Amino acid sequence: MDLGACPKSHTERLKTEFLAAREANPSDPVFNRFQMEYEANIFAFVDECDRRIRAAHRRLEKTPEENAKTTNLMREIAEIELAIQGGTEKIEQLGEQGQVDESMREMAAIEALKSEKADKEVRLRFCML
Repeated sequence: MDLGACPKSHTERLKTEFLAAREANPSDPVFNRFQMEYEANIFAFVDECDRRIRAAHRRLEKTPEENAKTTNLMREIAEIELAIQGGTEKIEQLGEQGQVDESMREMAAIEALKSEKADKEVRLRFCML
């Protein structure tokens, strides 16, 4: 997991000053705050790793039937998208030709396809959980 560059300063001079100050006054609440911030960062990294592991386990637990169902839903959604694109082009052509009634019927069909696509996308999201 690439975290990128740390936004904090980690120069040797600052580290030496920090360690000397902590040795001089270990009960200073500033050091407790640094320790708590450090632990919070570590816990955040551990939580993110745990979340990724759980997601990977869920993917591995799926049966071949569930994987096939997910694949079929994705294929059906892609086919519906192509049909919507084709229907939109047809609507534009009908509009240019002045066939308003026919373009309105085609528009209703496109809206039905969009609704069907949205339903399948919801089902796909539930399959992927």
